[in-house]
Amino acid sequence: MILQAEGGIMSVTGPESGSPVKVGQAIGDLTAGMQAAIGVLAKLQERGRIDGVGGEPIDTAEGGADTGAFVGKFDVGLFDAIVSLMNEYLTFYSMNGEVPSPQGVTHQSMVPYQLFETADGHVVTGVPSDERWGSFCDLLDREDLREYDTNEQRMADFEAVTGAIQEEFAEESTAYWLSRLTDYGFPNGPLNDVADVVAHDQTAARDLTRSADSDPDASSESGAGESLLLPGHPLHFPDYDPELRRPAPGLGEHTEGVFGTVAEQTTLDEWRDDGAFGD
Repeated sequence: MILQAEGGIMSVTGPESGSPVKVGQAIGDLTAGMQAAIGVLAKLQERGRIDGVGGEPIDTAEGGADTGAFVGKFDVGLFDAIVSLMNEYLTFYSMNGEVPSPQGVTHQSMVPYQLFETADGHVVTGVPSDERWGSFCDLLDREDLREYDTNEQRMADFEAVTGAIQEEFAEESTAYWLSRLTDYGFPNGPLNDVADVVAHDQTAARDLTRSADSDPDASSESGAGESLLLPGHPLHFPDYDPELRRPAPGLGEHTEGVFGTVAEQTTLDEWRDDGAFGD
């Protein structure tokens, strides 16, 4: 959370005209991890090129093809990861000098593109181009909105436009609007909570959750069942099915397996007796 604040993303997250809030997920940790993985892949690719696999060796700054000078040398920080996610905010600031602030559930450069409240929930939708605005007015049956036929006009009269749209959305259910928006060809989606996501058809179709055996001790204390739900892998390869090969290890479960590669059993016993592995 410290780096979310220092890296700027907290400054653009939160309710409009309200106080900044953190992104719900630990986005700095996750993004830095993904970028580190990309760095590893880049270094593996570079190693192959240096070794002459798939191309000519690369000369280092010192003038020689030295694998060690490349492989393994990169770094990424949480601050770096957060700033990389600021993306268009940095560009907009450089263009107009305006410091962006939280916008709640609206979009910084498109109207409408936001969360709207329905009679029984919420839906997100938007109009991707000015050419589709007339069709959107037909969908809402609001002829009075047809005059706002450019995104520039809609942004200038944001309150009037989005207020009128909200009036209509509040009259019918989420299911009604999702169906109607889809029929008219507008991008849309409901506001789902965690339970909705777990039960989602697409979650099942894409194997986005996987079950794993839970720690019996932890399960008894927390009241959890014998299995835990974990995120599935978001990358899908036609010839490979990722799976959870084993549950998370218990404390010290793999100590002998790891240290057994560098020490004899008698040495391991001595280390354990001396408290090297804890209680």
